Amino acid sequence: MSGQKKCLLLFTSYLGLLAETSPAHAAVNRHTKPKPHAAKHAASVPQKPSTPESVSVTASRLTSHGMEQTITRKTMDAFVPGTSPLQVLSATTPGVSFASDDPFGMDTWANTFYIRGYTQSQIGITLDGIPLGDGQFINASGLDINQAVIQDNIGHVDMSQGGGALDVNSITNLGGALQYYTADPRDKMGGDISQTFGSNSTYRTFAKFESGILNHTGTKFSASYARTDAGKWKGVGDQFEQQANFKIIQPLGTRGKISGFFNYSEFDQYNYSDLSLEIIQKMGAAS
Repeated sequence: MSGQKKCLLLFTSYLGLLAETSPAHAAVNRHTKPKPHAAKHAASVPQKPSTPESVSVTASRLTSHGMEQTITRKTMDAFVPGTSPLQVLSATTPGVSFASDDPFGMDTWANTFYIRGYTQSQIGITLDGIPLGDGQFINASGLDINQAVIQDNIGHVDMSQGGGALDVNSITNLGGALQYYTADPRDKMGGDISQTFGSNSTYRTFAKFESGILNHTGTKFSASYARTDAGKWKGVGDQFEQQANFKIIQPLGTRGKISGFFNYSEFDQYNYSDLSLEIIQKMGAAS
């Protein structure tokens, strides 16, 4: 059995070369003395105007920045509430693979995630620009995205499948990059409530309150809570998690904004026992 409590506080060409020569008026008028017998007709024959010649040279250079894709909130809303964003990436993006032993993807012990063969320890992962580390089981260098923020509060995800961008604040090898961004509070007061039920006594509750704009400076905040309790499909025990998120935004006119984000996560889980063909042959397939 593993139990973890986490708190997270975040404050936060086209290039073208164009060379063009000036029109070169290269027409040359050659005046020759008319022959005596043609002198009568010289004045009556109209002269064709000279046509100027111009030469232009254009070159361009395009720089590739690798493949970067954005997973929007609308895409994530098409999945069951609480589904791990890693599962959403796997289901919507070629070259991405995710596997877990539970439907929500909460079990970091069993989770495996790859981007074109690179594992989580080789991918740069950030939340609002803050590095999260590799997000693997009981790691000392970061936090799994499912524990860092409630899935419903992720605004969008930017994913680079090639070498991660140099501006990613990563503490791991950059075989790719995942940049998560939390959604800003809305301008109008309101809220969201969702309830999910499933097999094995599974249920999940999510509630969120939006303050709307509070004053003439544009201050606004949101507060949310999520509770997930899922029974195991094999063996005894359950997978339990509850989280609370709070975000506040203070605009600074046209100069930008100041934002603060707080996350509390309590995660208690009975991990699934490792299975192998040898174990099944000796002890049987029953739990």
